[in-house]
Amino acid sequence: MFVVRYVALVALAIWVGGMVAPFWPGTTGPPAAGLSRRLAYPCGAAVLVSLFVLKFVGPPPRAFPLRAALVVLMLTIVSSTRALQLSSLAPTAVAIALGLVLMAWYAHE
Repeated sequence: MFVVRYVALVALAIWVGGMVAPFWPGTTGPPAAGLSRRLAYPCGAAVLVSLFVLKFVGPPPRAFPLRAALVVLMLTIVSSTRALQLSSLAPTAVAIALGLVLMAWYAHE
C-alpha cells in the first residue's frame, strides 16, 4: 500500500508542478503549457488508478468518492482548457487548488 500511495503522491506532485510551471517567472508560456497538458493525463490516470487500487486491495481511503471526483474534475478542467485553447490563470488556479487539497489528504494519511 505504501508504494501505491507513493506513486499517487509523486504523480500528483508532478501534475500540480506542471500546472504551476507555465506561470512561473522565467519559463516560456506555450511550451511550458504544452508540457503541463501532456503530463496531466498520465498523472491523472495514475492518481485515479491508485485510488481504485487502494480501495479494492486494502482499506478504502477516506472520502474515496470525493477524492475520485476531484481527480476527474481536475482532468475535466485540463481537457476543457486544452479544447478551448485557454491559458488563463482562473481554471488553472482552480485545478491547482484541487490538487493541493488532494496532496493534503495524502500527507494526512
